[in-house]
Amino acid sequence: MVTEKVMVADPRRIGEIKIDFYFSGNIGEKERKMLRRVAETCPVGKSLHPDLKQTINFYFDI
Repeated sequence: MVTEKVMVADPRRIGEIKIDFYFSGNIGEKERKMLRRVAETCPVGKSLHPDLKQTINFYFDI
């Protein structure tokens, strides 16, 4: 997993958080959907300010 924050100005704050998930091995489509759903419905992510852009990428079979 790799995370990155993108800062913006006026006012200076975090404008975007980028999270890249890397998976190796044989992960079926059912499991891939489950992993995506878990990330998209995360209560921590849902509690962040709505102006904060959240970019989540999944990379399978790395």
